[in-house]
Amino acid sequence: MLPEGDDRVRLADRLAAALRQAGADTLFGLPGGGPNLDVVGAALAEGMRFVLAHGETASAIMASTYGRVSNQPGAVVVTRGPGAASVANGAAQATLDRFPLVVITDTVPSSQVERTPHQRVDQRAMMEPLTLTSVTLSDRTTNDDLERLVAEAMSWPSGAIHFDFDPSATVVSDVPVAATNPSVEPLVVDQARAAIAAARRPLVLVGFEAALWGTDLHSALERFG
Repeated sequence: MLPEGDDRVRLADRLAAALRQAGADTLFGLPGGGPNLDVVGAALAEGMRFVLAHGETASAIMASTYGRVSNQPGAVVVTRGPGAASVANGAAQATLDRFPLVVITDTVPSSQVERTPHQRVDQRAMMEPLTLTSVTLSDRTTNDDLERLVAEAMSWPSGAIHFDFDPSATVVSDVPVAATNPSVEPLVVDQARAAIAAARRPLVLVGFEAALWGTDLHSALERFG
């Protein structure tokens, strides 16, 4: 078995690779030591930049906003306990406003829970109501699972994904099945086309996510005249 420090570095490397593969080029945060620095170092090694913020909530809002406007998963890393509690408001903003965000929190390792009372709190229970998914990342988390989880932040509807970073965890978190984008029945589309064609001055109200469709949306509106 690898020493605990090697386990942390290996998991951090795989997490950073999954973020980079999904298009992320920036990691925001207010890290502590240990595992947080492993994640920051792994991100830098993958060619990502690190942006230090003054607070956890601000770092999460910065990350999710950057992810929304650049069409990539925003990523933020914070420390355990008070840091995780402070990032909760930023995670809630991302989920409620449908901004893509991956929240990475340090946590008391499972191997040390019985002898480490300091800053020990059930962070997943705290984050689950505020995120699309909250899971524990461990050495048992596969690369495929990492890729699916990061992709979930970008899937419709976008929102926050929470990772409790614990290489020593022996229980593998269930990875949800990727959501499928909503579809519209052809009849509904035909009815919408007919209504627009019959309108003298059609007005289109475009939501924020739809506005990011860019040229595809412009082309569709031009076809409707």
